[in-house]
Amino acid sequence: METLLTDLAHKLASDSDAPTEHIIDISGEAYRLTVKLDKYEGKSYRDRDWLVTNYINNNRTMNDIATSCGVTPATINQWLVRFEIPTRGRGRRS
Repeated sequence: METLLTDLAHKLASDSDAPTEHIIDISGEAYRLTVKLDKYEGKSYRDRDWLVTNYINNNRTMNDIATSCGVTPATINQWLVRFEIPTRGRGRRS
């Protein structure tokens, strides 16, 4: 359920016209979801689609992505794991 709420928060945060507070109902339980529209601003690595495009499709390294985002490779790895994006082994790319 946490993943569902996180995905919903990402979608709502990306919609500039979205209200900052939402009440959602999942399986009969009400949850209050407050979205700060600027929470993910400048943090592209927290967007699953962006990470898939850069890490998988563009074959960028965690280090390269981390450097361009101003974070550590461990942070990028943490988000890859959170989004269940398969990671590559360490070492030179062929």
